[in-house]
Formats: sequence, C-alpha cells, structure tokens
Amino acid sequence: MTEGQGREDRRVRIVDVVGTEGLSEKDGLRLYDLLHTALLEGGTVELDFGEVKELSEPFLEAAIGRLLLDIQYEDLLRRLVVCNVTVRHLQGVRWVLEHARDEGPPVTF
Repeated sequence: MTEGQGREDRRVRIVDVVGTEGLSEKDGLRLYDLLHTALLEGGTVELDFGEVKELSEPFLEAAIGRLLLDIQYEDLLRRLVVCNVTVRHLQGVRWVLEHARDEGPPVTF
C-alpha cells in the first residue's frame, strides 16, 4: 500500500524473518535491518507477532530498541504498529523501548 508523498507502508512478519523464536541478537539485527530501512523511508510499519512463541531481551533490544539511534521515540511509537501480539511480548517491547529512551539505545558492534 502506498501512502502520500511516495511513502510505502509495510507489514513485517517476525516469523518470516526469524521463525517462531526470536532469541539471538543476530536474529534481532536481521529484523532491525528490515524495520530500520522502512521507517527511514517515512512509512508506517506493521510488525506482526503472529505465531511467535518466544522472544528474548537481546533480540528485542537489537531489533527494536536500536531503532531509537535514528528515530525519535514519539515518531517510532506513531509509525511502528504491532499486531497479533501477546501481552507478554507487548510488555517486552514496551520495556525495551522505555529503557532505550531513558538509558540510550543499545549499540551493537
């Protein structure tokens, strides 16, 4: 779907990128690359947690917390839309984002 000014809205299914378990930082960085590119282009990204069973803090920090290096917190909250998410996974996402906002995003080398 295309939005005004040539910005494209995208849907990213976590299970298509890393499978049903997002546990490693390396997997998180793979997801980060997809999210980061789409968000820098100015569109909205729908992040689909459907079929995901387990997520780790290092995965979420690499995939989502790191986005705050280039994207303002409020802008990210507006443009990264989560769907099919469990309460537990949503709490993890919220914790990682708030921690990255308050303490600084994780830097991966």
